[in-house]
Parts: sequence; structure tokens; C-alpha cells
Amino acid sequence: KTCSSVEMETIQNLKEQNLKLKEAMRKIIQTAEVNESTWLSQKADLEKHIASLTVNLKNTEYQNARNMLDIAEEAKSLLVESTRQKATIAALKRQFGNPGLYKKQL
Repeated sequence: KTCSSVEMETIQNLKEQNLKLKEAMRKIIQTAEVNESTWLSQKADLEKHIASLTVNLKNTEYQNARNMLDIAEEAKSLLVESTRQKATIAALKRQFGNPGLYKKQL
């Protein structure tokens, strides 16, 4: 059986549309591959950034804990010094009298 010219034209149009669809699919696949590659790269960069931030956070937490220990040690030292000074003042008052009493008497 032979095809009419209309059928031949329809077949040709379908072949052209099929080629265009194949080309469009190829472009879609290429775009998807590029997008996937870009996404994977961005994901890797993000994971590196998160790892870096995690390390920085741990270092900051360690430094904060270290600073708190230093501050506690300094506060303890100041408390000991203050206690010493109070004891010295009390000893001086016992030895030389309380200057505040003289002011109250005047």
C-alpha cells in the first residue's frame, strides 16, 4: 500500500516533532545534570561551611569555659585579697584604735 501525500506529510511532520522532542529532552537532561552537579557542589560547600562553623563553635565554647574558669579564679583571688585586707584593717584597729570613734566623739 502506498501513502498519500497528506499521509507522507503527516509522517514527516511527526518525524520532525519527534526530533524536536528528542532535542528538548536532551537539553532537559543536560540542564538536570548541570543542576545536579551545581547542587552537589553547593551541598559540599555548605557541608564544609557547617563543619567550619561547628569547629569555631566548639573552640568558642572551649574559650568561653576557659574564660569563665579564669574569671572564677580571679574572683577567688580578689576575695582572698579582700579578706586579707579586712583582717589587716581589723588588726590595725585593734592595735591603734578605731579612727571612726574619734570622729563620732567630736
